[in-house]
Amino acid sequence: MTAMRAMRSKLKLTVNENKTRVGYLPEEKFDFLDTPFGRLLLDEEGPGLSRQPYLEERVQRICRAISDETGRDKVWQDSKTVVDRLNRMMIGWANYFLSGASQQKPYSAVDMHAHRRLRRWLCDKTQRAAAGIQTFPEASLNSVYGLVQLPHRTANLPWAKA
Repeated sequence: MTAMRAMRSKLKLTVNENKTRVGYLPEEKFDFLDTPFGRLLLDEEGPGLSRQPYLEERVQRICRAISDETGRDKVWQDSKTVVDRLNRMMIGWANYFLSGASQQKPYSAVDMHAHRRLRRWLCDKTQRAAAGIQTFPEASLNSVYGLVQLPHRTANLPWAKA
């Protein structure tokens, strides 16, 4: 803590002393810029310290935002506007938490939720209560409406194949 204070004064930075604490790594977890860090067991490399952005709370937060954007109160908007807004939200979220292959599970969860919500929104907009999956199949949400697919978007990045 003394070294941190000395470094901070040289850089002329202020730190909230109430939020600052000494931690012991890798046993403890901590949040930095709203991203949790903690111990992660890596396949070949053994244990290490890594970001843990796929925590359930982070996935639930983006899913709530997707639900808000595809509510019945938004059926008056055109589909392009809604899909563009969803894509910006999802890509922004994915880019913030981007760290490769370890993200496939949370990306898939967000992707599935977005597909389900967009399909429901399209059914409400077109007043087709039933047959949502037949009228708006998975592939058409991506190819016709342009909804981004998070798992496929990051699968080809160099660090996702490592």
